[in-house]
Amino acid sequence: MCEGVHEDRAEAQPIVCLRCQEPKETKESIRPYRLEDITAAERMEVATLLLAAEGAYGLVTGLARELGTSRQFLYDLRDRARTALAQAVVPGRAGQPTREARVVIDRHAVERDVVVLSQVAHASVRGIQECLEEMVGVERSVGWIEGVLQEAGRRAEALVAVPDGAAPGGRR
Repeated sequence: MCEGVHEDRAEAQPIVCLRCQEPKETKESIRPYRLEDITAAERMEVATLLLAAEGAYGLVTGLARELGTSRQFLYDLRDRARTALAQAVVPGRAGQPTREARVVIDRHAVERDVVVLSQVAHASVRGIQECLEEMVGVERSVGWIEGVLQEAGRRAEALVAVPDGAAPGGRR
């Protein structure tokens, strides 16, 4: 075998000896320097090994030789894994995540609220006013609330009372 100087003539051509012109196989020609062919799972395995055995003499050098990459790449991989692991184990807020939803409140909804508070909760006008402010975030005057209640009363009186068993319009 030739002991001549070997260098890469062109990136697309194999490495050849300058004296004998024979192709020379190197680690780089067997496995490319880039690690595009190493899957994410394999990178996680290597990173886990680097984190678990940190400080073990010769580990990084041996892995770099075995994988055909630089030690710097392995140190960077270890550091990225350490950062990702630290972010993953940071304690978060306890309990269920809060769900925020905006409620659209229109005039009819507020009027319904006034009638329900009056008829079901038997709230006073001032009590209805406070409930609207506290629960719905809507400020209404006492006069507006009185007007809604009077309109609801007029509508209720306008309904025709039908005796039990009788159909509307006098039919049976």
